[in-house]
Amino acid sequence: NVIAKPDSDVLQLLLTAYDVMGEQDRALEIAEQLLTVAPEGKRSIAKVLKCSLLFSIGRTEEAEDLYRELISGKMNMLTKNIADVLMKTGRALSLGDYTTAEACFNQSLTRKFPKPTPLSRLSAHYYLAKICYKTNRTDEAESHRKFCIENGGETMMQRQAVNGEIYK
Repeated sequence: NVIAKPDSDVLQLLLTAYDVMGEQDRALEIAEQLLTVAPEGKRSIAKVLKCSLLFSIGRTEEAEDLYRELISGKMNMLTKNIADVLMKTGRALSLGDYTTAEACFNQSLTRKFPKPTPLSRLSAHYYLAKICYKTNRTDEAESHRKFCIENGGETMMQRQAVNGEIYK
């Protein structure tokens, strides 16, 4: 282990990297570690990230418990905005509510604050491809899949778009 005492910002980046590479088990380990080292002001965002990850891997009951804890606590404006997007989309997808998830992903692509990052845009298009495919809108799904292929870098999302696994 190169990092003797990990910083919460470094762990956030590491968690995101593992998640994007499709290594959710490792990402969850990092999420647990992040919760233990995050200072009080960053603990909410650490919970948001863990909750989003739990929803994405189908651990809905555990994610719901953490979600309830999150919404009952205090969050700054930026964390609240991030939580709204991550929780609404991940939660909606895990519950099969494609209409809500699609609306949130579309909104995340056009919002002014916080401005979408390249990774958040990629993620939105990735999930929009899945949603459009599941709701029998293959032309729209293909448009989002193409975005992932062209802008995905060396991520799990790009690999799945290239080989068609995005639709599974």
